[in-house]
Amino acid sequence: MSESEPRMVTVSTLDHGDVTTAEPDWCLGHVDARPEYRCDTGHVGAAQEATYCGCELAFATLVEDPFAEFGSREVGVTVEMGDLSRRLGPTELRELAAVLVDYAETLNDLAVRLTTLRAER
Repeated sequence: MSESEPRMVTVSTLDHGDVTTAEPDWCLGHVDARPEYRCDTGHVGAAQEATYCGCELAFATLVEDPFAEFGSREVGVTVEMGDLSRRLGPTELRELAAVLVDYAETLNDLAVRLTTLRAER
């Protein structure tokens, strides 16, 4: 398959039966996907997580919803921020700051990748 030929995937939907669509190379696949409505069928990339002391602080991943009825169909990044609530001393606060600085770089890297993906379309 050449770079110009997209990878295709067929997924079962509740309202349109089997639907075939181009699957981006960053998508983790649809092997174990349960049927859902076509508008809810999308592509999800690898999770980029930030954790501190076993708590999930943030989660980000590439996503695309090619059949969305509302909102964007364009590739984007979903970001979820956790809810850390604990008292920290100076050492722990510095450790947390280091995790957040590292994660900021991860988000910047995702922004660069997203810019590239959107430019390729």
